[in-house]
Amino acid sequence: MAGACLCMMADIHPCMKASASPLLPPSSHGILMENVQNKVVIITGASSGLGAETARHLVKAGAKVILGARRLDRLHALADELGISHDHCVQTDVADLKQVQALADRALKLYGRIDVLLNNAGVMPLSLLEELKVDEWNQMIDINIRACSTASLPCCPP
Repeated sequence: MAGACLCMMADIHPCMKASASPLLPPSSHGILMENVQNKVVIITGASSGLGAETARHLVKAGAKVILGARRLDRLHALADELGISHDHCVQTDVADLKQVQALADRALKLYGRIDVLLNNAGVMPLSLLEELKVDEWNQMIDINIRACSTASLPCCPP
């Protein structure tokens, strides 16, 4: 894999200003979309919201996107909208490392590399604390916290 294993939305999302991120050098101030041409970008949580909108912007800017989410029908609809094949869609629950590996494997099969992983998948179950919906809390931790690390593993060189 030629790309770095760095998941930083400010590098690719058109709504993010470089000056808003202390991780980016001051020389890169402004909107950062010029360096995505032909980059291979995996997006988790791509079936709706920020994930889908980011995919739209990246494809328009010339990136090669691989879309991952639990709702395959929505991924297929987005792929049709973007004019990319359904091969670029992988049903992925980021809490399942085997499914995340399949997502990374698809990018490698199609393009031979992964340049960017956008860990966008997330859930936010709403319930009152006294309802003690511990299963929902565990799911939120698994997807919103733990999966950010585990989803990165298949995308990083050994």
